[in-house]
Amino acid sequence: MLLSKHCPHTGVVNFYDASEPHIAIGSITKSKSRAKCAGYTWRFYAVDDAPFGFALDVPSAEKKLLAMAANRTGVVKRVLELQ
Repeated sequence: MLLSKHCPHTGVVNFYDASEPHIAIGSITKSKSRAKCAGYTWRFYAVDDAPFGFALDVPSAEKKLLAMAANRTGVVKRVLELQ
């Protein structure tokens, strides 16, 4: 199971494995306006090659990040959002 936490100050959404809730295994950030792809960047940190990608909205970025996590680690059952 993964946990997610949204920072209201930076807008970053971090994802954590429930077994280690203090070290992020992925994140979604808003792309800067000068970036090639306006929208959101997702990153997955739990593997050595650190895959990343782009999406136009947060739900799409989250789907891509969770698919990567499921393919690489097999740990994704569901995501709980922390307040």
